[in-house]
Amino acid sequence: MSAKKYDDAIDAYNHSVALDPTNPVYYSNRAAAYSSKGDHLAAVGDAEKAIALDPKFLKSYHRLGHAYWGLGDTDKAVEAYNRGLAQDPQNEGLLQAARMVQQRVATATPEPAPAPARDAPDLGAGLPDLAGLMNNPQMRAMAQQLASSGGLSSLMQNPGVQNMVRSPSLASCAFSLSLR
Repeated sequence: MSAKKYDDAIDAYNHSVALDPTNPVYYSNRAAAYSSKGDHLAAVGDAEKAIALDPKFLKSYHRLGHAYWGLGDTDKAVEAYNRGLAQDPQNEGLLQAARMVQQRVATATPEPAPAPARDAPDLGAGLPDLAGLMNNPQMRAMAQQLASSGGLSSLMQNPGVQNMVRSPSLASCAFSLSLR
């Protein structure tokens, strides 16, 4: 996995799980591979499976906390680290991870919603507030995952999406967003 061949690693762990579905290490390591490629939701599932198989295997709590952090869910990230600490209250890695998340949350200043541009068109017609959506950490993480997994390029092949992108009102909205 250090060569960043995450799909190959996931395939290898799929085979390992098929051979021994009771081994939490396989699920935990596959969770790490999923997180490394940005699929934090799949990582949550595998980390939870590893924990269900062996609640004393603490690395699974690290994987779970990291996956929730990647999804932008800091409350669940801290909860995951604390679940691990319930198994081993002295585990330095879990203590540091929980402190790091709590510290970042405490020092983060909420970003105010950007004011609409003076010359931004009134899109109406039920189009979503894209700027508002991208201020949501979970939506931002999903967009980044879509872009990094190649899903964005396949989405852009959709004729309906291509027509939306070519729309003058959407293009001017995107331009006004880039000026913020």
